Amino acid sequence: MIETAGYRTFFPIKVLLFRFGGVHFGVDADQVASTSVYRADDGADEPLWFHREAGYQTGPATTAPVVAILRGGDGSSSRMVIGDIEDIVVAEVEHVRPMPSLVEPYALRKGMWGVLLREGRVYILVDLNRLAGR
Repeated sequence: MIETAGYRTFFPIKVLLFRFGGVHFGVDADQVASTSVYRADDGADEPLWFHREAGYQTGPATTAPVVAILRGGDGSSSRMVIGDIEDIVVAEVEHVRPMPSLVEPYALRKGMWGVLLREGRVYILVDLNRLAGR
């Protein structure tokens, strides 16, 4: 967090960019402790699936879905399968826009809090912990 002229800002933030079903998403990289390729037979509890939590009917079209280990604010962790990871970037405040007012009430319930404009693409910024109900 940066303090400037008497107010605090969380920018710049590192954003983990990922793609799900042709839609681009981003999550504050500080929420993600690590990532790995998903294996259904790894012996661990079944993780949450991004597409189910976000309300999608079908899963990601990927041959190697990625599991994100999420850091909870209380020190706990959980696992969520996301789509294909694209990159990790630094986002400045001028690159982020609020959600359009028409979709904002629904989007906030699903943890979607903003839009990142980057290299001609629109990334929906999502709080994976909120989406996971944490």
